[in-house]
Amino acid sequence: MYGSKKKELFDLKVMYFGLCNFLEIFQRMMSSIFQELLYKEILANYMDNFIIIVKTKNELEERTI
Repeated sequence: MYGSKKKELFDLKVMYFGLCNFLEIFQRMMSSIFQELLYKEILANYMDNFIIIVKTKNELEERTI
């Protein structure tokens, strides 16, 4: 662990432009935007992953098209 190898162990995970807690803010923003669909249990999301909750293929087509 000499030279630059040692520096790689201690890389800081800092968000630029003062964006502290950005992931929590992003999740809260997505939840507020899709609040109605989340409440009706049509949609589920975590960060930028969305799941459309359906029972049949026809129901999926109705909700997405």
